[in-house]
Amino acid sequence: MAQKPNQRGATRESIKATKHHWPARSSFSLGKYLRQHQATLTESFMRLVSYPLSSVMTVMVIAIALSLPGGLYVLLKNVQSVTDQWEQQSVITLYLFLV
Repeated sequence: MAQKPNQRGATRESIKATKHHWPARSSFSLGKYLRQHQATLTESFMRLVSYPLSSVMTVMVIAIALSLPGGLYVLLKNVQSVTDQWEQQSVITLYLFLV
């Protein structure tokens, strides 16, 4: 009895033999959509409550990431306004004493 070689991966025969049973496409249900979102919201809130330290750290990282560009922009504008005023106020007074 001849031994069949050990094949790896899918073959044409195995792909043809596979029957796909996709679920029937149902119509959109607003109630089901809202229940799924409510369940996701509840689960997310429970995770936040169950791990308070990591939740606070995550919120702090997000807050820093969102506020950093705005703070740097305000700092840049303030520095520009100060340097503009320095350029306008430059006056040199020179006194010469002749011997």
